[in-house]
Amino acid sequence: MLDGLASTKQISLTTDLPIGPLAIQADKKALKQVIINLINNALKFTPPEGRIHITARMSVDSIEGIELIVTDSGIGMGEAPDAMSSNQKAGLSGSTKSQYRDENSGMGLGLSIVSSVLKLHGGKIRFTDVDEGGTRATVWLPRHQ
Repeated sequence: MLDGLASTKQISLTTDLPIGPLAIQADKKALKQVIINLINNALKFTPPEGRIHITARMSVDSIEGIELIVTDSGIGMGEAPDAMSSNQKAGLSGSTKSQYRDENSGMGLGLSIVSSVLKLHGGKIRFTDVDEGGTRATVWLPRHQ
């Protein structure tokens, strides 16, 4: 669904998905929206010629579930305290990063929807900055509710 947008922005979109299905009890339509919103957000904040990688796997947590991980080479989550921050690693200065975020920000409803859907399913999400620049969104969902 989002290959066209990735291609238009010259962003590499790759996946690491299991051969068989990862079965969980969940609202299929709502979880599809979660995945679309996370990838769309990554596309929004990843500059041209960047990359996005999507992984789905059984949870490595002690509670049975699945993990969905969306990692991008975008601008990252946090603001940089100095010029040698992760923004430099991503090739963006602090002011460029702020400008890029301002130009690409919307109402912020996508992540609110993600958070609400995950809460209703007993799941959770965690965002971390990637050392090389970018963001990793890790979604965890229990196998059974």
